[in-house]
Amino acid sequence: MVENVLTLVRPAMLVFAAASLAAQATHNVGPGGYPQISDAIAAAQPGDLILVQQGSYLPFDLTIGVCVLAPGGATVTTPPGGGGLPWVHPIQPPAGQHAQIVGLTFVTNSAYPPAEPPVTVHATGNVVFADCVFRNWSDYLSNAVICNGDVQFDRCQWLGVWDCLLVQGGRVVANSCSFSPSRVNWAGSDPKCIVATGGELRLNFCTLHGSDADGQPSWIGSTAIQLNGTASLTVADCSITGGNSITTPSIGITNNTTTPVRHARSTILGGTGVLSHIPTQVGPGPGFTGPEQSTLLVGGGGSAAGPRLGTQYLCSVVGPANSITLLVLSLERAPATTLPLIAEPVHFDPTNAFVLAAGVTNDYSGWPGNASCIWSTVTLTAPMLGRQFWLHPLLWDGALFQVGPTCGGVVY
Repeated sequence: MVENVLTLVRPAMLVFAAASLAAQATHNVGPGGYPQISDAIAAAQPGDLILVQQGSYLPFDLTIGVCVLAPGGATVTTPPGGGGLPWVHPIQPPAGQHAQIVGLTFVTNSAYPPAEPPVTVHATGNVVFADCVFRNWSDYLSNAVICNGDVQFDRCQWLGVWDCLLVQGGRVVANSCSFSPSRVNWAGSDPKCIVATGGELRLNFCTLHGSDADGQPSWIGSTAIQLNGTASLTVADCSITGGNSITTPSIGITNNTTTPVRHARSTILGGTGVLSHIPTQVGPGPGFTGPEQSTLLVGGGGSAAGPRLGTQYLCSVVGPANSITLLVLSLERAPATTLPLIAEPVHFDPTNAFVLAAGVTNDYSGWPGNASCIWSTVTLTAPMLGRQFWLHPLLWDGALFQVGPTCGGVVY
């Protein structure tokens, strides 16, 4: 494999980053610091870092552009009995600010016994979730996450008994995420990975499996993704499978809109028609109902573990072989912006970003006619803790730059 190795975080760039970033205060949560994440948020200013120690904390609302970072992981859940907390918790930085939530596990336990309200995250505005887990075992009808903003999920995981993610509008991107709903008798009868009723949804290097049938011969495994209303979907380098059934095979993607699902380099199948413990097998169901089309989509992403201290961070772009690629660096994730000669909105401000390198897709990607271009940073060191950088791969198709997944984020 040929790699285009780039000294991304060289000393000169560290000086540039330090000069370009506003003063960043750190607020500690846990022993010796604030008792709850909400307390630290109340004391924070835009751009601050909230550093969360391992432990269990109450759900919180976030209406300011800060980074909530749990390097060792932390849990957000309700106390037994619920404590009178609201079900829905807005993550809503105002215009001109953006928020990051990294390393948290949001847990809704089973409602009985004792009764506990769901922990539903409602994300609007410019928000990134990285290395988060959303577990929803509530008896109450609820989604783990609702989105209608400019929201990105990196390396996140959903587990639960209701629809995992509800997209109502905005522009929602998931990179290297997994979705695994489960059907149980006492909760949702047909939980799906994603239901979108509006907005633009894009999936890159994600794994989705609809819920399997449970207990009743007439039940059918759920479709993995259901699109309604004005929703649109693009899929690159993903594995999407409907849930397995007792009888009739399920569907991978149900598209009830008039907009085709755009997809590239992905496996999209329905679930098998007979659960594996029954000897007779029926083949997998259809990948789609509704319009779909195979098209040019640029894929890629960052290191599987994220930008971690003591490691080098890799960034790749995947697309047609022998294509010219560029890598742009920005020090914050800007709202989606339309620029000349670029086919889709990008998340960098051209006045505060610059091209780091150019390359050619010449590494084998596993799909005929496609290849990748890979860049690497130097080792990320302690002065970068809590700082962020964003990498934006672009690929020239002869007329426009196609946009790869934005990767990077806060260093921890």
